[in-house]
Amino acid sequence: MCSDLANNLPGASARRKADELKAASPGRAFLSRLLNVNTDERSFRKGSKGEEEVARRLRALSSEWRVLHAIQVSEAGTDIDHLVIGPAGVYSLNTKNHLNANVWVSDKVIMVNGKKVPYLRNSRSEGSKASKLLTRTCGFQVEVQPVIVVMARSLTIKGHPLDVVVVSRKRIARWLGGQTTSLTPDRNSVV
Repeated sequence: MCSDLANNLPGASARRKADELKAASPGRAFLSRLLNVNTDERSFRKGSKGEEEVARRLRALSSEWRVLHAIQVSEAGTDIDHLVIGPAGVYSLNTKNHLNANVWVSDKVIMVNGKKVPYLRNSRSEGSKASKLLTRTCGFQVEVQPVIVVMARSLTIKGHPLDVVVVSRKRIARWLGGQTTSLTPDRNSVV
């Protein structure tokens, strides 16, 4: 059964995964919080909070924009944190919550506290999946721009990836609103 994606709450998918992990092992969840140990359950919960924060920021967009949250795109549970559709195009936003970490970006890699992470690859994949799904649904080619929204103690951008935009959570609404209009009224039916 197909549900109305507009009803999805920000962070819902990550929160659901965190709740499932906590229910499967409540003692472990309690001890990990008590001892400040990182677990999958805590990572999903932190991700959910990051998605909620970015959703709050996206409310600053004008009424021409539509935002959908927590869109499942695979049977394995992969989801797009936010799909943003407006006059400047379609964007798949992947939120990364690293408030207590340093994030470094170059044209080919992203590192969190000096460790390489697969965020560029994952965001490319999400953008491609969204483009294929929207193209099939709309009946015309829909390009989707992958965007990584970073929450970090510090964000250092030494180079810009060619096909993925990296922007801080504080700048996301302003960045989107500043993009050049590319959708014409006859092609705005994805909204």
